[in-house]
Amino acid sequence: MTKEIKIDPYGFREYDARWLYEKDIDQTGIENLGKGLGTQIINHTKKSNPRVIVGHDYRSETMMRLGGWSETRRGLANAVFAVLCPLAAILFYLGFSGPIASVLPAALGFSAGAFICIALADLLPEVQFHSHDRLKLTASFAVGLMIALALGVLEPHYHQ
Repeated sequence: MTKEIKIDPYGFREYDARWLYEKDIDQTGIENLGKGLGTQIINHTKKSNPRVIVGHDYRSETMMRLGGWSETRRGLANAVFAVLCPLAAILFYLGFSGPIASVLPAALGFSAGAFICIALADLLPEVQFHSHDRLKLTASFAVGLMIALALGVLEPHYHQ
């Protein structure tokens, strides 16, 4: 009699797969999943020994859970993060009494810098790992910046 393989079908997502070991997937399920994935990668890449990266969930919720935070503390931290941006916008709207034109450029510049930092945080590990695509990835980022600059130059300026 063969042992039943445990792989929760709901662990497969659009862009990844997630299971909790022993609850959603067992050792035999992991082995069979690896064999199937390996076969598919070899068939699709046409390489005899392709490289595969197995990732980890680094979202703040997971990191807090692994760090031993209680469910209450994790919920409170997530609530604070979720409320932070709307609260800052409301406080700015209610509390700012000066001319908006004096603050808006700095606020938009700060936001743009934050978005560039977020983009680089995703891009730099890719550039480091995929050295064969380094030029293409860097060029893509530079083209994105040029498009953003061009849009800023080309947009109409109605103020005086």
